[in-house]
Amino acid sequence: MNILIISGRIGQDPEARQTPAGQVVTFSLAETVFINGEKTTAWHDCQAWGKPGENILKYAQKGTGVTLQGSLKYDQYETKEGHKVKRAKINVYAVEVTSNWKGDDRQQGRASHTERQYDDGLPF
Repeated sequence: MNILIISGRIGQDPEARQTPAGQVVTFSLAETVFINGEKTTAWHDCQAWGKPGENILKYAQKGTGVTLQGSLKYDQYETKEGHKVKRAKINVYAVEVTSNWKGDDRQQGRASHTERQYDDGLPF
């Protein structure tokens, strides 16, 4: 099983491109981590297809806080110098906007969710 949940901030404005398989949205995610008490940033390459990609384009920009659900995917390629490189990417299945870094009005309300009232008949 390959399931990943990660939170961080979008590192640059997401970019969309068309492929034979459809539109893919790519972006980087900055995750704050603490190693031996030292604060550092881990950078992750991310890609999203379909509805998650559409939502990222519509609601996220550089600095937007997000929580992603996805899986790790490894790409392998060879450099011009002949070195083999293996690079991890997060293949995003779901995205939740958690905050807006810049306080931009167009982001307001996008991270919120509607609470539903349920009457299950229980007295408590």
